[in-house]
Amino acid sequence: MVDIPLPSPDDNLRMSTAYDDFLDILKKFRTLSVTALGTGAAVPFFAYVAQIAPAWPPGIMLLTALTELVCLILVFQFLRTKGRKPVNRTMAIMAPVLFLTSLGYLTVISVFTYITPHTNERFTKGFVCKPEIQRLYPNQCPLVSRNVLSDAQYTAENVWADWSVELMQVFITSLWLASFILLSSLIGAFLVFQTKTPAAGAK
Repeated sequence: MVDIPLPSPDDNLRMSTAYDDFLDILKKFRTLSVTALGTGAAVPFFAYVAQIAPAWPPGIMLLTALTELVCLILVFQFLRTKGRKPVNRTMAIMAPVLFLTSLGYLTVISVFTYITPHTNERFTKGFVCKPEIQRLYPNQCPLVSRNVLSDAQYTAENVWADWSVELMQVFITSLWLASFILLSSLIGAFLVFQTKTPAAGAK
């Protein structure tokens, strides 16, 4: 019978080290995300961003969390062994792109969404009015006034073409996810590099 060599304790240690490092990065990522909202903030990060989250799809918060996790995994996988220059270059590219993407998202969500006065729910507008609305309000379409929305019972499908509402939903959600992909990647790159860099003055 051929003896099958068993992994040594050192092998197990080496196998678990990278995963343990990733869990440490994930913990620091969560802490830094909360700290960014104010020192000692106890309210979860998503409780804040939910106020500006897209109206569609219903599970956007779970989708965002999973997207962040995947981004952090990829950043850890590809940047863990990189030196300062590649990490700095990556962060220098992502930071301005994150700013522009976030600005684009905030602009689009302020123009192409509305909140109902009674339920405070957010809904998405379209960018092409229905023919009857176009005839009645030719000077307002596609950015109709709140009075028109009120007359339409705050139902987007009564004002805009269905396909334009659906495309705008996809576009807004894409900007939202892109912003969080960039944010997660930027924070992840910072944490991955800094956690392997000795503190100043350390021997």
